[in-house]
Amino acid sequence: MAGSSSNDDSHYSWQVAFIYIFNLVVGAGALALPKAFAQTGLILGLIAIFVLAIMSYCTSTFMIEAMSIANAALKLKKLEKNNDQVDRRSVDGDSKDDEVMITKAETTPLLINSYAGDEDSGDLYEISKKVEMGQLAQLFFNKAGLILYYIVIALYLYGDLAIYAAAVPKSMTTAVCGGVGIFDGDVSDACKNVNNISIIDMYRIMLVVFIATLCPFVFFNLAKTKVLQMVTTVFRWLAFIVMIVLALIRVGKGESKQHTVKLFNFSSLPNFFGVAVYSFMCQHSLPSIITPVINKKRINLVLLMDFLLVTGFYVLLVITAIFAFAESALADLYTLNFNSPIYLKYFLELFPVFTLSTNFPIIAITLRENLKTLFLKENQHYGLFVRRFLFPLVTIIPPIIIAFITTNVEMLVAVTGSYGGSIIQYVVPVMLVFYGRIHIRRAIGSYVNKHRSPFRQRSWIFFVVFWYVLCVIFVTVDHIRN
Repeated sequence: MAGSSSNDDSHYSWQVAFIYIFNLVVGAGALALPKAFAQTGLILGLIAIFVLAIMSYCTSTFMIEAMSIANAALKLKKLEKNNDQVDRRSVDGDSKDDEVMITKAETTPLLINSYAGDEDSGDLYEISKKVEMGQLAQLFFNKAGLILYYIVIALYLYGDLAIYAAAVPKSMTTAVCGGVGIFDGDVSDACKNVNNISIIDMYRIMLVVFIATLCPFVFFNLAKTKVLQMVTTVFRWLAFIVMIVLALIRVGKGESKQHTVKLFNFSSLPNFFGVAVYSFMCQHSLPSIITPVINKKRINLVLLMDFLLVTGFYVLLVITAIFAFAESALADLYTLNFNSPIYLKYFLELFPVFTLSTNFPIIAITLRENLKTLFLKENQHYGLFVRRFLFPLVTIIPPIIIAFITTNVEMLVAVTGSYGGSIIQYVVPVMLVFYGRIHIRRAIGSYVNKHRSPFRQRSWIFFVVFWYVLCVIFVTVDHIRN
């Protein structure tokens, strides 16, 4: 999910990076997969999962290549700055002209040529400095492209926050009112365990509790601790394993009613695209995870293994779900489908509460800082209200309003994934690597990069753009029709 990061000061092996990437990809977005998969059909859904996994892996390798190009560009910029300082010293008489000319005319070209021509040296393209997606956009995009990037990332993060603001109170309401699927019927019905309060009123009460508990953090700076990461990671793994095991037990005992499993349903494919895109999202957080890795020679292979494992994990989750539950019985949050044993029921119902709540302030702070970068000018003084209160309020008010209006998490995931998420996942990495390659070729005249994507042919760039445009048109037509 957005906002996940690693400690800048720490270094770790590729095995640790493998775990971080897996945990990043397999987040709460996967909870919306089973229902969307059942609506799309077994065969068509599997084809869509594999295709989306391949496309996401492709753009993830583009992100790594763009990061390596950015590191090269920053090193060349620093080298150029050092040479300018040498020139100024020669003018001021601080060093001998002959020595300066040797440094300027001989040392610099040799350094650049050795960087550019030796694929094994890794000096120029080594990913040693963390360059976030926004910094990449500043390096390679023009002013208009940079503004568009910040608008897209802001809209995507707003969608993320709206999903969290709806999913957490919905899970809490389900646990309190004691009924799986209570939001599928009349939400004006009374809450089972609380007198004189309807389901929708209880949801709004829980939303207020959520706001009061987490939104104050948005006004401050917050760092996710390692302990918190470990706890939420263990909690997430346990929850997904429990859901798969319970579904297998349900199928084995024949407890599920006989129901027909769809094979193909093209009308539901656009919605599944939106949900699945969200479930494969990791591109925006790769700089924080990849940079601290000690040995990056096999990083594309690590990514490939991660995507293979994630895809297999998703396939196992959705197949067990559609054979254990009828399509009409699947909740838009899969954790709400399990009502026995009772201790696991509450464990799964509260799963989104703990995992999503820990990420909400971090994502909100990320959005707040992006909004500040977009609207505030550097080296200009602003009042206390603008600096401390305006942008946190602008950050949290829109998603809260959306959460008050709708409880449909599946719809929020689909819209966020199919528009904002797909741009971050497909378009931005493609544009970064395209303009990054142009930038570095102009700087040194050649391009030999050991971190270059396996999808290095330019045709892949155009294919990803074509795929994105096709999918967005498909999804938009479906949204208008519905």
